[in-house]
Amino acid sequence: MLAEFGKASRYYNLDYLVGSKRTSRDPVAAWATEVGAYLIKDYPSRRAAADAGLADFAHEVLGDRSSVVRDSETGDAIADVRSEVLHGRRGEWVQEAATFHAASIVRYLAEILRALNMRCLRGSALELPFLWEFFGQYNNDDRDLRGRRTFL
Repeated sequence: MLAEFGKASRYYNLDYLVGSKRTSRDPVAAWATEVGAYLIKDYPSRRAAADAGLADFAHEVLGDRSSVVRDSETGDAIADVRSEVLHGRRGEWVQEAATFHAASIVRYLAEILRALNMRCLRGSALELPFLWEFFGQYNNDDRDLRGRRTFL
């Protein structure tokens, strides 16, 4: 997904607007159908129940007094307050889970860099800059990585 975005679909909206023949698939829809659909399988049941309660409350309070007319990332219609709240809460959870998984991958790659640097320090002919030092914030356990919002 990330490689495709970097190579082809980064300018999807501009390509779409100008009618480019080079237009790839919509990156937001692709993320939702591939990554989001994969991660939502692990959506905690306690959180789902709490979110359903919040959605029911919002529908009870606002349902007759408001209207919702929008599409989801995949183009499905969202036409009521309850569906909007549920969609939004699930989307937030997917973002958190995706951030954690990406940080876990970076943590693993940083560990590889650190191991290569340590080999170089022990007399190897290979010289590498100490790039792993830039990734210290990823060198935390899963609980700490899950709680992070940003990594800059």
